[in-house]
Amino acid sequence: MYRRMFCLMFGGAVITPTAVAQSSAAGDILLGKFNLRPSLYSTMAYVDNVAYSNANEIDSWKLVTAPEAEIYTKLNDSLISVKYRLENGKHFSSSADDYTDHMLSGKSNIVINDRNRVTINAAYLAGHDERGRNYSNGRGSSLNSVDTFDRINGNAAYTYGALSSFGQVAFSIGYEDIDYDRREELYLIRDRSIYKADVEFKYKIAPTTNFVVDVGQSEIRYAYDSNPELPLDSSESRVLAGLDWDLNATSSSFAKIGYRKKSFKSPERNDFSGVTWEVGASWLPVTYSKFTIRTRQGVRETNTTGADFIESRDLSLDWQHFWVERFSTTMTGAYLVDEFQGMAEDLREDDTTRITMSGDYKFRRWLTLGIFFSKSVRDSNRELIEYDRNVYGLTAKVTL
Repeated sequence: MYRRMFCLMFGGAVITPTAVAQSSAAGDILLGKFNLRPSLYSTMAYVDNVAYSNANEIDSWKLVTAPEAEIYTKLNDSLISVKYRLENGKHFSSSADDYTDHMLSGKSNIVINDRNRVTINAAYLAGHDERGRNYSNGRGSSLNSVDTFDRINGNAAYTYGALSSFGQVAFSIGYEDIDYDRREELYLIRDRSIYKADVEFKYKIAPTTNFVVDVGQSEIRYAYDSNPELPLDSSESRVLAGLDWDLNATSSSFAKIGYRKKSFKSPERNDFSGVTWEVGASWLPVTYSKFTIRTRQGVRETNTTGADFIESRDLSLDWQHFWVERFSTTMTGAYLVDEFQGMAEDLREDDTTRITMSGDYKFRRWLTLGIFFSKSVRDSNRELIEYDRNVYGLTAKVTL
């Protein structure tokens, strides 16, 4: 059985070099003025708690196959690209958790001149939530399939100011729509649209450091209200200030703190206002080793009935180290606190701890193999929501 699993995972990699012998050395296929960059990702993993259950856990081997293709072109300093990814997950002992996701995305970075730049991003995802995740927390085993959805999002930004100037200002607008396929009333309440507008101002105070002010507004509109007198529609506004800085050409850091407010359309629901922060800072003690810390405090949309929103605090620490040019390891630890807020008393409080360890070896320019282990544990004042989950796996990435 183990030999069969190994062949399933790496069979595609065996024939790849011959099939792509005529491709470019950089891994791209040249199509006139465009470049085509195909790749294949594969994972074989053992999951000891597929549906994130508190009891009667389901365990299974899992094979994930994800071919991806990106076509892009560069026009002077501008870049335009379109990417498609298909991801298929097959569980050998739990067919209810099988899935096939599709993602189509595009981005355009247009440099008009030294002072004017435009960035446009758009994506469509026909995806899923695993059983026991998000709206099926604690009820994963009751579903006979994964929780599928369609999500559309887009963002357009205009930046004024040369990269070498002391000041820059960026204006952006965004849109996101998520539509779940399940039609039961319990699940209909999560379909929603979000409209966003942001302004960010940067002022250089040192050669690699900027003072930043970030102002944003979001409008959240739900497609269905189980109680029309208590809609979940809301408005969010935020103001943050802080610093961003660059350690090198590939590593950026930022730290911002400010004020966030969430106001509901219904006066019966509890509004939120308070301190918010966002931090993502990196440190390189040597060029081949990087530590990154991330933390944020804010609000998220609720994923259960009875709560208006979730007040969340996240903290994570990553360490990536290249032991030799071809071999690297990554360790990640994360701690997440979710406090559900609303009119009811004694609402949910969840503490989730996640640990991931992985190693990757680049055998060839076109072939990278890896091994990983991940563990996630949730403690909650709702015993049904708690879980302990371990995943052990092998990965492969194949390019041209």
